[in-house]
Amino acid sequence: MFSLTTSSNEDGTEEKPVLLPAGLCSSVAFKTICDFIYPESVGIFPTVTIDNLVGWESVLAATSILQMNSTTQCIMLNLTSASSQIHQSDAARFMRLVVDYDTRPPLATHLVAPLCTFAFRRRPLSPYEFSSMGEKVSALVHYTRESVRDCFLLDQAKWTGNIQTGLMCNQKERCRKAIFQQILENMVNKPGDKPFEDDDESSIFLIASEEGICTSCYPQRSKLAHALMLSMIEGVVKKACSEGASVWNQENLESGNKSEPDKEQIRPVGAV
Repeated sequence: MFSLTTSSNEDGTEEKPVLLPAGLCSSVAFKTICDFIYPESVGIFPTVTIDNLVGWESVLAATSILQMNSTTQCIMLNLTSASSQIHQSDAARFMRLVVDYDTRPPLATHLVAPLCTFAFRRRPLSPYEFSSMGEKVSALVHYTRESVRDCFLLDQAKWTGNIQTGLMCNQKERCRKAIFQQILENMVNKPGDKPFEDDDESSIFLIASEEGICTSCYPQRSKLAHALMLSMIEGVVKKACSEGASVWNQENLESGNKSEPDKEQIRPVGAV
């Protein structure tokens, strides 16, 4: 049911319905909300897919204003369950939606996959991406990118040693160093790079050159680097994500302690 905060005992009745804001949402988003409230069949709700984040963002903004918490969390549950399938161009928007609307405890878990998109990308974030993310997510992405790069630069021996080589490799140390050196070189922009590109799929783990790599390791060089990336996710990205979520939770707690809870009644909206 629609609900809005009101201080009057008469508001929200048939005689005096609460009117929804004119610019609350589009007609398409409003129809989607109605489909959640009045499904055609019991328990059958609109299909939530991660390939239409722009549309669901509009719906979430409206359900949040209307205090339809169960509907908001139903949408977020479906979106976050498919976080590993998020397209790179939607990663920034997805992360902000998680931070803004997902109130369930495992917040950090849902951010790991899209966060890796930016943490391992060779090129920096674009102004558009910063704007899409908002302050909190932008800070987390920047912190994670710096953490990844610091680990590689400050503990090169450890991460070089973590690189696997081919079974037939007869120069393991040399191949490890060659792959690691390319990862380091990928962390800086190269001549001819455009400042920002849509659908940027550049990665610091993309090993393009065969220089210094044996014939056994070269065909599987990307696979070998990918194994190192998985170690980086476990050791650095997830840690940074948890730290960010912890800070946000503490901020929310402190903010809640400073403000007195509203004593206004929540009354149903009787008409649109």
